[in-house]
Amino acid sequence: MKIFLSLPMRNKTDTEIRSMIDEMQHARFISITNEDIFVTHGYDKDRKGLLPIRAIGESIQEMAGCDAIMFWDFCCYDTNFRGCNVENYIAHRYGLRRLNYNSITKEVERLD
Repeated sequence: MKIFLSLPMRNKTDTEIRSMIDEMQHARFISITNEDIFVTHGYDKDRKGLLPIRAIGESIQEMAGCDAIMFWDFCCYDTNFRGCNVENYIAHRYGLRRLNYNSITKEVERLD
């Protein structure tokens, strides 16, 4: 199973974003699937200077090859995180499995 990581990036440093990605990559997926997990994300520090709409477009291209999307602490429902909202909408409309990573419990749960 290939999982795309969706996390809020606005006003975060490269170090903070990399730390969040690393934490999500080490999540416990046992309650979700027993398949092998491959994790990908749309973050590239060189994209920091891109217009937000261009960056989300590139993230959507990366999502296209995934089976599921995993959000950081329900960021998909927070209207302050436009990219996460867009990724959630697309995942829902196109049938990707949606997951949430809880940064407190370190657990992964299904949203669908």
